[in-house]
Amino acid sequence: MIKAFDTSSLATRSPVRREELLKLYADGFRLAIWRAFDGYRVDGVFREGLEVSLELGFAVAAYVVVLPRSRGSVMRNALLESAGRLLGRLQFVAIDVEVEGIKEEQILEYVAHLETLKVRPVIYTRKSFWEAQGFSNRFSYLPLWYAHYDWVASFDDFEPFAGWTEDKVVGKQYGNDVGYGGMTVDYNVFLDDVLRQDNVEEVKAIYTQLDAIWGYSLEIQRSVSAIKDHLEKLGLRDPRA
Repeated sequence: MIKAFDTSSLATRSPVRREELLKLYADGFRLAIWRAFDGYRVDGVFREGLEVSLELGFAVAAYVVVLPRSRGSVMRNALLESAGRLLGRLQFVAIDVEVEGIKEEQILEYVAHLETLKVRPVIYTRKSFWEAQGFSNRFSYLPLWYAHYDWVASFDDFEPFAGWTEDKVVGKQYGNDVGYGGMTVDYNVFLDDVLRQDNVEEVKAIYTQLDAIWGYSLEIQRSVSAIKDHLEKLGLRDPRA
């Protein structure tokens, strides 16, 4: 299991201080989850939080909030613009579902837009909230990060709901509002395999291309060598030699 913290500009001042993140690292946290989108706009410390976390050796992820008037297209553009080249470093992007008045169609829209960005969507919610809203099980194919503040870093308390069974659980938020100097964070635990090798299939493709280039290179070297031998036999030596 991997210890993770999550935070936002509501709980972390700017500039993000390295010494506070180093304390979290010393306490065993290895995954930093930053709020990327507050429902209407980019979170003020998101990009800075990503950069500093990566510099200090954390894996990083993000979460995006759904509010009653939130639009998936606005979320997508905000995430793309703010993360930039770091988008591919995100282990996942969690869709934060915990505000009354939102609709399932908004969640679907968020999922669709995240998939166009080739990032892994995760649903973050609480069992009691989901059931109180009367939401369906249409999202049970997605990984689940659930909240239950029992201060126990395990999934032993998990109760299936909305089609989610324990095999779909990847994380639990088990503690909240812990102070680290200028930061306030929530405590989480995640499965080890939530940390993917970055873009495994893309990396495989790159190595395949490199092997091909290397093969072409050897063929080119042999061809050039043969041409030089032929020129020398014709008495046409390299004038630069």
